[in-house]
Amino acid sequence: IRRYKPEQRMVARAHLTLVHDAEARTRELDVMVRLFGDERGARIARDVAAWRAAGAAALLPRPLGALEAGAVYVEEALSGHTLRASVRDGEVTPAVMAHALAALHAAPAVFERRQGVRERLAMLAPVLSALEGAGIAGSVEVARELAAAAPAEHAGVPIHGDLHARQVLVQDGQPRFVDFERCAMGDPLDDLGNLLAHLEWEHATMGAEGAAAGPFAEALAREYAAVTPARAPEVLGFYRACALLEIAELPVRRRTDDAVTVSAQAVAMARAALRGQG
Repeated sequence: IRRYKPEQRMVARAHLTLVHDAEARTRELDVMVRLFGDERGARIARDVAAWRAAGAAALLPRPLGALEAGAVYVEEALSGHTLRASVRDGEVTPAVMAHALAALHAAPAVFERRQGVRERLAMLAPVLSALEGAGIAGSVEVARELAAAAPAEHAGVPIHGDLHARQVLVQDGQPRFVDFERCAMGDPLDDLGNLLAHLEWEHATMGAEGAAAGPFAEALAREYAAVTPARAPEVLGFYRACALLEIAELPVRRRTDDAVTVSAQAVAMARAALRGQG
């Protein structure tokens, strides 16, 4: 079992041995099994299959199907190190990561779910409420600043929707993406901003282990901009801020001893992102 939240979901990795008795043949199969409290597995299976068929097969795991009306989703398990470890160890370059992310967004698939600016702000409403309720410094101000900075809605391309450095696996220098519970039609800068924010947070908080994450994030932003249509920098700042606020809410939700200090640091970084800093 990789992750277990009994009120929401379970994620497990299974190693299967398939046996054909009549022909004395066996086959090994590694899979990820995701159990949900709703029917989202069926949607994920359809969306990932459509994404692969549209040209992103080299970047995505193969969906093996959904069971129990979508409450169970099964896909092949990918090998590799997380992007976090790969950045630290120099196993992937920003240019390769930027091209992979751009290719993911360029595949002409159409998904059932949308995650635009309106949906992003709705997702952040309880986050901002929790930060304000916990008395986190800057939480009231950042709520106003975020609403004022909301960009125009993007027409929408396929996006991961929850991209961070543990949602990318790197093998032989090539990245592949996993965990598509929030995949949707949306702004590609939502993905880029989310990934940059997590790398920036690792750089700010993980000491020597996160030292390479900051320079990698800066180079990744430049490389992605070089291979995609030009966008206003404040749009990326908005999505970086969204991700940093979700990071800020985690210590509050977990009631860690250092929640007030750590969450305030993430809120300050979100406000800086909205001002075009960092």
